[in-house]
Amino acid sequence: MTRYLAGLLLLLVPYAAQAQEASPGRRVAVLLLGAGEVDDALASDLTEVLIAAVGAREGQTVIGKEEFQARLGQDEERSRQCVESPICLANVGAELAVDEIIAGTVASSTGGYRLSLARQEIASGEVKGRFTREVQGDQSALVAAVQEAAVEIYREPERPAELRVQANVEGAEVFVDDQRAGMTPLRLTDLAPGRHRVRVDALGFRAETKEVRLRSGGHARLDFMLAEAPSERVARGGRPASPFAVVTTWTSVGLALSAGALGTVMALRSQGGFDEDATQREAELALDEHETEALVANISFVSAGALGALALYLLIFQSDAVFGTAAERPVAVTLEPGGLTLRGWF
Repeated sequence: MTRYLAGLLLLLVPYAAQAQEASPGRRVAVLLLGAGEVDDALASDLTEVLIAAVGAREGQTVIGKEEFQARLGQDEERSRQCVESPICLANVGAELAVDEIIAGTVASSTGGYRLSLARQEIASGEVKGRFTREVQGDQSALVAAVQEAAVEIYREPERPAELRVQANVEGAEVFVDDQRAGMTPLRLTDLAPGRHRVRVDALGFRAETKEVRLRSGGHARLDFMLAEAPSERVARGGRPASPFAVVTTWTSVGLALSAGALGTVMALRSQGGFDEDATQREAELALDEHETEALVANISFVSAGALGALALYLLIFQSDAVFGTAAERPVAVTLEPGGLTLRGWF
């Protein structure tokens, strides 16, 4: 494996040298440090791989790792702490007069290595890209991961895209990837970049479908011209009842009836008389019991009234949610010599 890594470094040396001798452009400092059981020799070889990959990008100059390490100092632990601190890296980058710093660590882990890299812009102090990967395998897999990291840390993060949907029919339903998104005119601001299928449908019109490809952070607009379909009026589906409204309504009705029944029983019991042969102590206990029964009756009646009012409100003002709405029946309209003819199910 050491031979493989050495051979790969021999192939990359010309590219690294060319990168460092390139004409002045965007200056980048690159460094990988070993952590855990990873020795400095392996980390140094991986730094060369990373320098070659980063230096191959047009318009970039990579400074030598020796100068970078000299600024960090000889203490490995302090160097690793600085690599993991954006503030420390910003200070080092200012001293090196670079535009960006790409720094990270490679550490041993179960079955392989853990590679962590960050690309930080010095002027703003903002971390522009990160790469963290659990690499399973030997050093060849680790080299491939470093080369992949050199690409990924420059990849722009995807941002939501915006889509506006217009139609010649106001209030037409819009479906994006077969999911209802709203009604025209519609503005969607949180669509994922990529290809989407948009369908617009309206009663009395033929549905129309278009495909659109959205770029990261981009804006797009689709215009639909729906054609009338007077002889094929499509039935609109009914809306099913809301499970929450159904459960709430009928639970309230059941509890109201139960509370009313309990209140009636307690009220009758509280009106019961006293045994003429009872002692004074027994009479006092019976009186206390009647007062408790009267209190339970009052609470039950109040609860029954509140639950009954809630059930009545849902049944009257939220009937569509409780019972659902029926589907419209299909109707066909045709124009014949004798006039208009309606055909359908009534």
